[in-house]
Amino acid sequence: MCMIDDADGKWDLLLDETRRARKVHRCYECHCEIRPGESYECRKFASDYGVETVTTCPHCVAVRSWLVVQCRGWLYGGVLQDLQEHWQDDDLLRGRYLALAISGMQKRWAKRDGSPMRVMGVYKVPVAA
Repeated sequence: MCMIDDADGKWDLLLDETRRARKVHRCYECHCEIRPGESYECRKFASDYGVETVTTCPHCVAVRSWLVVQCRGWLYGGVLQDLQEHWQDDDLLRGRYLALAISGMQKRWAKRDGSPMRVMGVYKVPVAA
């Protein structure tokens, strides 16, 4: 059920920084706009296929913590799909945090009036052993 269980390939981490945006970026996970002045995570990876830079908004960084606790990791670009599959496949994992994470990602962390949602807290306690 966890996407990380089927992951293969080796990626070397070249850069891992939290930055403040000087220009508009797109979150690799939810595709929301990271506006100038907002903080974001920037990671650069190298593999046999080349170098890739991944930018992630603070919302998605926090939400990934759920997958770290429950699955011991995540795949870039697959966070929302993995969360949705857990929601559909495992009744024990359905909880408020997971519901809010899925809803927030689908809405690109924007409220109905267009204002940004509050960044969720980091998830720390596993639901199922």
